[in-house]
Amino acid sequence: MGEAKRYRSLGNVEKSPLSEEVVKACLKKVLKTLVSGQLEEKGPSSRNSGLYSGTTSVAYMFYSIYNLLGDEYEVEGLSLMDWSRKYLSLSEKHGENTSSLKESDCGIGNERMAYNAVAYCLYGDVKYVQDLLECGRYVVKHSKSNEWLYGRAGYLYFLRLCKNISESQDSDDLSYEIDKIAGKVIQAIMETPWEWRGKHYYGAVHGDIGIITQVTLTCALLDRTHWGSLQPKIISKLKTLLELSSLQEGWFPSSEDSSSGDKLVQFCHGAPGLVISLRSILPYFVQDKDLTAKAESIIVTTQDDIYRRGLLTKADCLCHGMSGNLLALEDPHQRQHYMQAICQYVDEQYEEPQSLYCGLAGKALVICTELLHMERLMPGYNDI
Repeated sequence: MGEAKRYRSLGNVEKSPLSEEVVKACLKKVLKTLVSGQLEEKGPSSRNSGLYSGTTSVAYMFYSIYNLLGDEYEVEGLSLMDWSRKYLSLSEKHGENTSSLKESDCGIGNERMAYNAVAYCLYGDVKYVQDLLECGRYVVKHSKSNEWLYGRAGYLYFLRLCKNISESQDSDDLSYEIDKIAGKVIQAIMETPWEWRGKHYYGAVHGDIGIITQVTLTCALLDRTHWGSLQPKIISKLKTLLELSSLQEGWFPSSEDSSSGDKLVQFCHGAPGLVISLRSILPYFVQDKDLTAKAESIIVTTQDDIYRRGLLTKADCLCHGMSGNLLALEDPHQRQHYMQAICQYVDEQYEEPQSLYCGLAGKALVICTELLHMERLMPGYNDI
């Protein structure tokens, strides 16, 4: 795809800020379009992939928006919590929530683990966490990778999500078990190569910055016993990553010996994923002033390129679309410009509309975040 076809011109989008009423209407339209395919009890058009894509990922989106908007907000006569449970029940009908684990599918995209985590959020039954912990024992020994989508780093997010709920229930024994398996997973991550399919990636979804982010946020939330010995190793890996010469020019390569150059301006493989990650983890490295200064400089350097080339022509989504790129932007005027684009192209078609990372669900969550002026976090990645 030619460079000019990868992103839309900023000049083709209105720059004036949207009214709150227009943003609310845009959110309502996205949610109504999303659920329209499920009102007749139809299942997903493709297999579920955990919190990445499919009905479980949409259930998590509705749960997340419910926590922001509460009981009174309805879509087609049902509350957000009702929709969350409805989507999760569709996941259960397809049976993938009890499927056997595979060594190539142990991350955020694993349906069984995602189902258990979301079900625990919705119903609070410890049986879901117990199965998730059982999955963790497999992840420690057999996972073929350490990255976020299919590897051990993604499993760490599920543990943080359940830890949050268990602490609200004062379940000390369960919290201890979560901490224990998290320590083993992190140890396995630090002792095995950071590669996916034999290649060394740098980005949020398959690479170093995604792994660093999940390990850091997990150590911060869970038992910090290992953090003292891990921190120097993480700092070393992060410094190596930030020394990539291309970052001085404002772009982030997808992998070692990448042939894509600076083409990928998106969460999964490019600078937006790096920026979103750095904002979350820098508070845990404040003692290293050189590292902090370097990272903050890179965040500033990449902003103009993300803004200029981030209105991607791909269907809008979190993984590789302008909604995901909006979350990386610091300047409120630039974000308002992107919100104009999101609302302007609200009717575009999707191959996977029922998806948090590749469809309408992620777009809805970004609109809600901007509507409420919330911290810009990526669901299933750094929102916990």
